[in-house]
Amino acid sequence: VLVSNRLAGPLYRLRRHLNEAVAGKRLQKIFFRDKDFFSDLNKAYNAYVDSLPPPEIKREGGFSLPELMIVVAIAGILAAITVSTMGQRTKENYLFKNEVATLKDALITARNAAVTKNQCAIVTRVDAQTVSINTYAIPTPCTFLPLPAPDLQQLVRFSAQTTITDFSTGSRVIFKPSGGLTDLAPVNITITSSHGNTNLFTIYPAIGQVRHL
Repeated sequence: VLVSNRLAGPLYRLRRHLNEAVAGKRLQKIFFRDKDFFSDLNKAYNAYVDSLPPPEIKREGGFSLPELMIVVAIAGILAAITVSTMGQRTKENYLFKNEVATLKDALITARNAAVTKNQCAIVTRVDAQTVSINTYAIPTPCTFLPLPAPDLQQLVRFSAQTTITDFSTGSRVIFKPSGGLTDLAPVNITITSSHGNTNLFTIYPAIGQVRHL
């Protein structure tokens, strides 16, 4: 809602000024709010209004031909930028939704391996865009070293626009054979997009249930 207001507000103000010009009034300056989009265009438009000739030499229709041409051009630019910005926002939201689904699938893969195969499964944050899943066919809580060769190895990579933060337990979470976690408290994992979307995953220790906001 905030983003749409910041986009729609400038267009509303420009349309209002255009209607006033059509009604015979002289073009007036437009003042956008501090966080509105198109602030540079706002300044350029107001500079143009300052450069207009005195009202007495305007055409009878209430606005001069150069005024009409520049206003139509500005309206077209604003419309094009708005469509482009909203389209980009839709793409970013779609990408983040897919990234959230990918992380959920990775966590459930590890949980299912522990429950159905009676294996220990370790999910590790390798870096800001990479998570690894390793499962081990051993009937232990996976807390000892060295571990044997993994039964399953999987790297899940996310786009550069998505960040996986450190887990609340550090860099990894361990699903125990037959279910649950080696941790005694819920494990939180946060995934964040470059444009501010955030999704929190919580894994509960007793049953290993994966839930997210």
